[in-house]
Amino acid sequence: MEPAPRNGDAALRLTVCVILAAALWYAGAAWLREHPVPLWEKYGPWLEEHPTRAVAAVAAALYLLWSTLVLPEKGDSALHMPSQEAGDGL
Repeated sequence: MEPAPRNGDAALRLTVCVILAAALWYAGAAWLREHPVPLWEKYGPWLEEHPTRAVAAVAAALYLLWSTLVLPEKGDSALHMPSQEAGDGL
C-alpha cells in the first residue's frame, strides 16, 4: 500500500497553481481586452469585477489537471487487466 502524499506536497502544488493561475488570469485579461472574443464580451465585465473568483477557478482547474495528468494514481485501476498465467484454461 502506497503512503498518502504529504501535506507539504499538496500545499506546494496548490501554491504553484495559484501563482500560475494569477499570472494566466492577468495576462489573459490584458490580451483579451485588446483582442475581443464574443465570450469575453459577454462574461468579461463580471470576471473583471470578481478577479479573486476567476483566479480561484483557474487555480482549481490547474490543480485538478495536475493531479490527474501529472501525478496518476498508483495501484490497480478499473482499466487494468491482469495478465493470465499460462495453463489457466480460460
